[in-house]
Amino acid sequence: MTDLHESADEFRQQHQERYLHKPTGQRWAAVAFIGSVVQLEDVGGRRRNATSQELQNRDVWERIP
Repeated sequence: MTDLHESADEFRQQHQERYLHKPTGQRWAAVAFIGSVVQLEDVGGRRRNATSQELQNRDVWERIP
């Protein structure tokens, strides 16, 4: 069962959308999608919400591999 759980975590990490918040240089990973709202989580585990429209603002956000 642990191998299956680890495989799911690896898959999630490889296919997770990641974003750079340009003003702060902070990197965020999309962890949940609720309608047009995306829940983002940083390396420290802090979470914030952003709308799809906000993430399309290239002056503020950049989608990264």
